[in-house]
Amino acid sequence: MADPVTKIRSAGRVALLTLAFVVLVLPVCYSLLTPYVPDGHDTLEYLPRQVEFDRNIRAGIWFPQWAPDLVRGAGEPLFEFNPPMIYYLAEFWHLLGLGFVPAINLACVVLVVASAVGMFLLGRLYFGSRGGWLAAAAFLYAPYFAVNLYVRGALAEFAAFPFYAFALYGFGAYAKRKKIGYLLLGALAYAGVLFSHNGAALFFTPLLLAFFALIAYEDWRRLRSGVFGWLLGLGLGACVWLPSLAERKYVLLERLLEGYLRYSNHFVYWHQFVSGVWGYGKSVPGDQDTLSFSLGWSHVVLVLLAFALAVLYRKTATWRWLWFFAGATLVYCFLMTSESERIWDRVSLLQFLEFPWRLLGVACLCVALLVAALAPLLDALPRGRNVAFAAALALLIVPNFRHNRPVQYRAENLAQWSSTRISERGIEATTAFEYVPRWVKAWPIYNPQGYSIVSGDGEVQMTTRRVTAWGADVHASQPMTLDLAVTWYPGWTVQVDGERVQAGPADPTGLIRVEVPSGTHHVDAAFKRTWPRWLGQAISWVSLLTLLLLAAIELRRN
Repeated sequence: MADPVTKIRSAGRVALLTLAFVVLVLPVCYSLLTPYVPDGHDTLEYLPRQVEFDRNIRAGIWFPQWAPDLVRGAGEPLFEFNPPMIYYLAEFWHLLGLGFVPAINLACVVLVVASAVGMFLLGRLYFGSRGGWLAAAAFLYAPYFAVNLYVRGALAEFAAFPFYAFALYGFGAYAKRKKIGYLLLGALAYAGVLFSHNGAALFFTPLLLAFFALIAYEDWRRLRSGVFGWLLGLGLGACVWLPSLAERKYVLLERLLEGYLRYSNHFVYWHQFVSGVWGYGKSVPGDQDTLSFSLGWSHVVLVLLAFALAVLYRKTATWRWLWFFAGATLVYCFLMTSESERIWDRVSLLQFLEFPWRLLGVACLCVALLVAALAPLLDALPRGRNVAFAAALALLIVPNFRHNRPVQYRAENLAQWSSTRISERGIEATTAFEYVPRWVKAWPIYNPQGYSIVSGDGEVQMTTRRVTAWGADVHASQPMTLDLAVTWYPGWTVQVDGERVQAGPADPTGLIRVEVPSGTHHVDAAFKRTWPRWLGQAISWVSLLTLLLLAAIELRRN
């Protein structure tokens, strides 16, 4: 049993570490502790998305795919293509009683804290506690971290950031300690990336697979374990990525390749990676952008210092790490420049990222891990180690401190963001209406009654109008053509008197059109799973059960 003095010292150490962590994290997320909307490029897309997500959850739909109030109340498959992590996090706070805006803000605070914890654990795993602090500071104070949070307001992409760190930490810790729990953590974290943002998963996956080769350098059996964990994470996220890939032909994703949004308009120039320019403007063709694409000039200085000290002190054990992440950084930077345009022209999946500079998220992760490698090199200094460590932290934080605030706040009247007002106002939640079903060629008018009679005569009395269901009693004096106030999309099925009937999109509105014979009938429509949705969810369930089984075996063994 520990003596009282030891207990006091231990408690004091914990309190000091907690205080240091708060000091590191609070400046990054302090601007989010507000009931107002931090104004960013995409900020107002997330408010209607959260309203739609909440409507699904309250209807008992725990894995939403349909947003019923978009397209002027006719709906679209927003959540089939927009992964749900940020919305789940915000919904947690909203269900506890917070309004939509503070709930979204607190979700971002959670992501900032999780990013700091994940990077600290990853840096400490390889370079001790000081390496952990340097990794966390380098990531949190990377310019692109603030660009995503406060300039762009790209919260779905931002949601992937902590999962990058936890995925590398989980698989790395398993390679070092051989405990299955770490492998499962890596798999869960990789699934977290898939549940956060499709683009983030696309450009993080190559780094993760290459990382397996790095940690398997001395024992290639680690590679087998890493690939198994990756496949497990891939399976957990199958409910997200599989339907999105299989059914993308049914929406208007090609709009992301047109005009301003075309990837070739947004390549980065090499000097921008070390520029100190900061702003809240837009990305434009050329190098006159008014937002930052920098890796952080002070970050680059510390990376160069790490290489110099590794040479000076002949720290060969650090070389493999330095060269790996330096090489990865250069590859990601190359892919952001116009020199890589031929690659973008040939790899169609890359093109839908819209902005090549989105690769900065993973590039900044690599730079942060290069900075972490500086810790043992500073410890090798003959004197002034603590001063050197403090100076390195200051160099990461001070030049980037001012970035952690929005250009302004918006005070939104939430009455204007109810599901009804979203429909009435024709609010959309995407940049180019890219998730609208492709059969919608002319925007339908808002139709609160839920239907329109195209031809024939009779009466229609609505009985059901929910998120993924529509129902009405039809009294037709002659055969009737009926347009439901719901956009046609695979998965919507229509029944007349319990028998499935042929239905399809009306031209040009894309609304569900059904023929109803004369007489009295009951018409139902429901949004059901297609085979890609069934398959994706089945794979995810099997993967989850596999993970739980492995966890149970490990717990019993211990």
